[in-house]
Amino acid sequence: MSPSEIINNLFPNLWIFLANTLTVISLLFILSKLVYRPLKHALHLRSKKIKDTLIAANNDKQKALKQKLEAQKQLTKTINDSNLMLKVAKKQGILQKNKIIVEAKSLATKIVADAKLNAKAEQEANKTKIQQLIIHTAISIATKIVDLEINSKKHQELIDKAINQI
Repeated sequence: MSPSEIINNLFPNLWIFLANTLTVISLLFILSKLVYRPLKHALHLRSKKIKDTLIAANNDKQKALKQKLEAQKQLTKTINDSNLMLKVAKKQGILQKNKIIVEAKSLATKIVADAKLNAKAEQEANKTKIQQLIIHTAISIATKIVDLEINSKKHQELIDKAINQI
């Protein structure tokens, strides 16, 4: 086949081909002016918005990590402070317990001493009562003896005996 036949077979009508080519080129030009640039601009804005969003998300992630570290530090500090407070409270509790024990022992000692004094006082009072009872009994006996008119010697022996018993 000759080159002119190949061209005729490929392009049966050259004028239609040229018109179609011109139409496609015109259409591409119009589309590039009306659609491509706004679409390119919209895609560029969308890309920029995505990048800005990613940067903001990354910044927020960094802030969140910093806040997390700060919260962990604060939590650790709070735990340490609470442990310290517990230790101090425990020591104060032990001191208070010891103070109460000392006060209780002191009070118990005082109560025992007071009880001993009261017992001694009661013992003395009872001793005095017994002595008075003995004296009254002796006087009563003496009165009866005198009434019986016993001699003074016998009377003296009875008094000495009563005094010895006291």
